Amino acid sequence: MASVGVTLIPILDISLEVLGSLISQAIKAGVDVIYLDTERSITKPRLVQFDVDLNEITYLNPSSMEE
Repeated sequence: MASVGVTLIPILDISLEVLGSLISQAIKAGVDVIYLDTERSITKPRLVQFDVDLNEITYLNPSSMEE
């Protein structure tokens, strides 16, 4: 069985442009991206503006951390 690597990158103080670029480049490199937006810091339309293919990421936006 192949091993699967998981890297969690906490995004604390980063511009939305850098975030969008980071996600876009990760997708292009074949990384499975899961974006957990607990602070509603970026919308799906804004991600598209940064060349992020929404069909290639899992975008989670819970209304509370209990979700």
